[in-house]
Amino acid sequence: MRFFIFFKKVLRYNFIIKLNSYLVLLIIFLLNKKKNSKNYGLILSPGRFRGEIPILKKDEKLELISFPDRLLNYLLIPFEHELINSNKYYFKNSKKTNLLREKIVEYFLILLRPLFKFYNIKFMIGASCYYKRDNDISLAGKILGAKYVVFMRENMAPFEINDHIKYYDGRKITKPDLIFTQCISTCKAYSRMNIFHGARIINIGSLRMSKFIKKIKKLRKSKKILKKTKIKNIVFFSFTYNSSLTFYKDPPIKPFGNEGLINLFKNSHNRIIEYAKKNKNINLIIKTKWSNNWHDLISKNWLKYSNNIELPKNVKITEEGNVHQMIMKADLVISFFSTTMCEAGLRDIPVIFLNFDEIKKKYKRLLDINWIKKSYFICEKFQNLENDINKYLSYFKINKILRKNRDKSFEEYASIFKEVKYKDVTYKIREIIV
Repeated sequence: MRFFIFFKKVLRYNFIIKLNSYLVLLIIFLLNKKKNSKNYGLILSPGRFRGEIPILKKDEKLELISFPDRLLNYLLIPFEHELINSNKYYFKNSKKTNLLREKIVEYFLILLRPLFKFYNIKFMIGASCYYKRDNDISLAGKILGAKYVVFMRENMAPFEINDHIKYYDGRKITKPDLIFTQCISTCKAYSRMNIFHGARIINIGSLRMSKFIKKIKKLRKSKKILKKTKIKNIVFFSFTYNSSLTFYKDPPIKPFGNEGLINLFKNSHNRIIEYAKKNKNINLIIKTKWSNNWHDLISKNWLKYSNNIELPKNVKITEEGNVHQMIMKADLVISFFSTTMCEAGLRDIPVIFLNFDEIKKKYKRLLDINWIKKSYFICEKFQNLENDINKYLSYFKINKILRKNRDKSFEEYASIFKEVKYKDVTYKIREIIV
């Protein structure tokens, strides 16, 4: 412990900072192994992207290099304690915030200068405007002459726009030069926010959905009628206790804490697993975003509910797998507030939205589901889940009005309904770095 405290102090010495600046250059050079005359862009927090980077790398006129997450973790060691304790005030425009962030920016200016000079970095790419780790490094990069581009992956429902603006506007963030949004609602919210005044905001759509949209359009054009099979595939896109409750309180509700959508989570998962147990012709996939306590919680709830240690053999819980492949193979999808609900809605299959327990009680005024009712089936009680699944699996036919509503909700909440090519995106980036 004493050594670590000593090490943190040593890392703040000017000589060590300058030494580390060349270490940063060396590590990134070894990872990329070459320098050419292309326009170089630096990817911040590469682990936060979802397939966008490999697509952008197809452009021969741009060269993208990543700032490794582990390297950034090492460089932030001198400020680790301050950053952890700054959660409540880091984005507030206060004297305390300014002092901390000025120190970090000055620190990164020294660290980044050799890297930016060697590669002549013209732009940086981030995955959000609200990542603490990216804010100071991006500000230092802007001071060194690079443009800041953000791919806003966070989507929002139409009813969340005003709350989002109220919650985030006024924060002290590094203003991007260019913001790419995926859906109409996010674009509307950002266009109204004062902190992004002057930034160029383009609703470009989702790069990762291009192949999926292409398949959907091809499927619709062919008007192919799928053969009925005895084995039915149900995909349940799981959720956390704090799903869509971002603006309910500050500090926010934890993903799996002591409050939030506890009963909705427990009752929906237990009843859906029970349905699969009763029906051997059902293959159920429960898709989560990560594993660990998420998977454990589902299994523990099932044990308490059924007294069965193991899940039924036809039930699989996974954080892995291609979401779009799952949707294309599904006969029915069950979801809460998620873009996957809208993505599944592009297919001519039934989609069930969960609307019971806390959603109809404690958080009823917070969440507006009127737009969902126009496009998807609503399960109002967990006791109705079995009947609802049977009903929609046995017969479902989409009409023109439902199709139109589903396409509209997809564009509002998920992405524009067109194939986005990497050249559409990189062209806009090249425009701002000229």
